[in-house]
Amino acid sequence: LCELRSCFGKLTPKEREVLPRLLLGVPSRRLAGEMHVTYQTIDRHRKRVMEKLNVDNMTELAMKLYRQY
Repeated sequence: LCELRSCFGKLTPKEREVLPRLLLGVPSRRLAGEMHVTYQTIDRHRKRVMEKLNVDNMTELAMKLYRQY
């Protein structure tokens, strides 16, 4: 397990770009359209973020962020 802050360093620039929008609940298809990628790419970013930050879903990630800050 890694501390949340140190885990953020493991995220790619694209994962860091996508993460705040996903936490706000922007649908993958809409985000994909805005970023000119497929929704599968956005879902892949989400999956990798969750793996790297050791969470099972975006709600768990939001709660970890809330508790840390």
